[in-house]
Amino acid sequence: MGEANEPKYPAADAYLRRYLDTLRESKYLEEHIEFLREQATGLQRRLDGMPRGSAARDKMGEVVSGVLDEEAAVVEKLARVHEIRREVTQCIERVPNERTRRVLFMWHIQGLTIVDIGERIDRNSVSVRTVHRNGLGYIEEHCADALRAAGCVV
Repeated sequence: MGEANEPKYPAADAYLRRYLDTLRESKYLEEHIEFLREQATGLQRRLDGMPRGSAARDKMGEVVSGVLDEEAAVVEKLARVHEIRREVTQCIERVPNERTRRVLFMWHIQGLTIVDIGERIDRNSVSVRTVHRNGLGYIEEHCADALRAAGCVV
C-alpha cells in the first residue's frame, strides 16, 4: 500500500500538475525576458556608439545576438506553458460533474488550497479531497491518450 499522501491516480495528478509547475517556471521566464531585453537595449546603445569594423563592436554584436537568441528560446518556453494550460483545461472540461470540474480547475489551474476551495464551494476539506480524487479517477480513465502523450504513465 502507498503512502497516505500519494495520489490514488498518480498519472492524472502528474498530468494536471504540469500546468502549475510550468506556470511557476513561466513567471521566472517572464522576468528573465525583461532582464534580457534591458540588457540587449543597453548593449545595442553601446554598440551604436562604436566605430564600425572594430573588434570591440564585433564582440558586442555577438553578445547582443546571443541575448536575442536566449530571449527567443524563453519565448518558446512560454508558448509551451500556454499550450499545457490549454491541454489541461480541455481535459478538465471533459469531466461531466460541474463541482468536480470546478475543484480540479481551482486546484490545478488556479493553484488554490483545499481550504480555499472548500470555502468557495461550501464543503469541508475531506469533501474537497474526495471530489478531487474522483475527478482524477475520471481523467485517468477518460483522458488516457492525453496522459500517455504527455509522458504520464497510466
